[in-house]
Amino acid sequence: MFSIRQGSNTLVIVLHEIYGLNRHMEHVCKQWHDAGVDVICLDLLNREPFEADQEQEAYQYFMQHVGFERPVEEVLKVVSSLRHEYSQIGLVGYSVGATIAWRCSAEGNMDRVIAYYGSRIRDYVDRVPLCPSLLIYGQEEPSFDVATLVSQVQQHHTAHVYVSEGSHGFANPYAVTYNRRSAELAWEQTERFMNQGQIG
Repeated sequence: MFSIRQGSNTLVIVLHEIYGLNRHMEHVCKQWHDAGVDVICLDLLNREPFEADQEQEAYQYFMQHVGFERPVEEVLKVVSSLRHEYSQIGLVGYSVGATIAWRCSAEGNMDRVIAYYGSRIRDYVDRVPLCPSLLIYGQEEPSFDVATLVSQVQQHHTAHVYVSEGSHGFANPYAVTYNRRSAELAWEQTERFMNQGQIG
């Protein structure tokens, strides 16, 4: 687990991709630290991170040994244990972490949820977020139609969507799909949403 505390009354819990606690998650945690909030990134894999060229192996490991049920329970327990320490707790998830964050949003007890390119959210579109939740996607996704998913989740009044140029992983500076301008714009939306619950 990464943990950076600086006495803020806001906590951001970061939920990683299939690769685990890699350089991208360190980068994300530093962004939140620089924004002045406390941040932790849970280790949902309980093992060394996978490398970027181990995508298939990482995906198989996640589906076989982690899945979506246990992480949701784990995140909710962490939120509950820290709730009394913070006036605001937000979840920020990436890919599988985004799907976990989306599922947690329907369970309550957190104040904001932000989900970057959560492909499997399409399996849980019936979940209704109990707090303001922002879904961020690139325009191009290989496994599903972004426009269809957007229209489904926007039926929930607590769900907001921001679509940027690029494809899955566009906000990861260590990925081949990284799009610097789109990542910067998405971060602006992310920070604004965490602070004010709205997108610009």
